[in-house]
Amino acid sequence: MTNFIFFDTDCFCSFLWCYREDLLIKLFPKRIILPTEVREEISNAHNRLIRQLEQLLAYKKVKLQDVTFDDDVYQDYLKLSEYEYAKKENNKLIGVGEASCIAFAKNIEGSIVASNISYYVKKFQIKLITTPIILYKAYKENFISREEGDTIWHEMREKRNKLPFDLFSEYLHYEKEEI
Repeated sequence: MTNFIFFDTDCFCSFLWCYREDLLIKLFPKRIILPTEVREEISNAHNRLIRQLEQLLAYKKVKLQDVTFDDDVYQDYLKLSEYEYAKKENNKLIGVGEASCIAFAKNIEGSIVASNISYYVKKFQIKLITTPIILYKAYKENFISREEGDTIWHEMREKRNKLPFDLFSEYLHYEKEEI
């Protein structure tokens, strides 16, 4: 079974801003799914990002997935996007893009690319892929050099992407210690 990768807005846009969506296509061919809620969030963003997304959709590099009203995904999506549920779980309210990604990954057994949702990832035992992990995989597959990684990392941080280190090189050192 193909392990689909459900992308949240922030992580997906991080690669669009840097013009490096090619890395996502190389690392996850025919597995990238954007919930329509994520597309809606991106449509509120910069026109360039919208054009890039539309091009990826036109070339079938990314697939859109609707939350339908008659399945478990929808029920989970509703629950996750409600303030009362977040309050009951003693957690912060998440956005509709994050809620749809979690609901899909939980019910379709896919992975999720997002940030700031570690509580739900643990609760539902969903595989989480982060922006640093994607860049690390791209580096290990020789799609980018260390220097390119530093440049991409810097561009992402300039767009206020919260990354754990100042440089990709520092993250690489951390990854070596963790292995």
